[in-house]
Amino acid sequence: MKQVHTPTAGHIAVPDNLAVRWVPDLRGGRCVSAPVARPVDPHALIAVASHAARTPLTTATGYGELLADGDLGALNEDQRAGVAAIVNGIARLERLFGHVTDLIHIQAGTLALFVEELDYLACVADVATLARPLASEKWVQITVDTLTTELRPRWDGRRIAQVLASLLEIAIASAPAGGQVTVRTRVFGRRLMTEVANGAPEPSLHGLDDVLGGLDAGPVATRSPDGRALDLLVCKALVEAHGGSMGAEHLPGLGDNIWFQVPLGHAPGE
Repeated sequence: MKQVHTPTAGHIAVPDNLAVRWVPDLRGGRCVSAPVARPVDPHALIAVASHAARTPLTTATGYGELLADGDLGALNEDQRAGVAAIVNGIARLERLFGHVTDLIHIQAGTLALFVEELDYLACVADVATLARPLASEKWVQITVDTLTTELRPRWDGRRIAQVLASLLEIAIASAPAGGQVTVRTRVFGRRLMTEVANGAPEPSLHGLDDVLGGLDAGPVATRSPDGRALDLLVCKALVEAHGGSMGAEHLPGLGDNIWFQVPLGHAPGE
């Protein structure tokens, strides 16, 4: 039987295990509640919202880039700066939705790795090239110090590139203006280590290394409104999905150094 409620000021208490649809009843100015007989999975709801947001975000990005390139008319310097800020903000929002979706799959144990042979040194070079325009905004140089030996591990290349790109963005954001970010690769036995250092003379991660130490991410996320804590959480999970590990340290002459190491053999579960 339907229950009739008289709307009141404030919020209406709803049982946690019910989804309630409120339908206006024009005859008496009241609302009729229609409880749905199944629980609402918050993870599924977030995943649906993230997926639904991608289309309008992609549209906004496309028009933003048209504006930035002058295809929709000439812009003055202030207008170009404003459009660039909009495009960058949309990109950060897209990345946030992607990270949230990744974390949902990670927590549910449904994260899929598409493992194939990867030219890792070429991957490092490509990611560094894509990051250089962002670095140039702070006059930061990116130096890549990789092995000369060809490396072709069997990893999920897209996911490893995602980890590298996130670590480079974090390093660039925390590097001093006019400084240098260094990417290094080293082989230890059957494990490949990649290090990304920001060249900061003093520790500058501001608690982000707590994420890598396994501490609760909630307090760290509140200290990282730019989403960097979420970046590291996802990176750590992706590296661990490949059977690897991740950490951070401050090294004299190199600055804050975030590293990850992954076995050179097949990814777990392959």
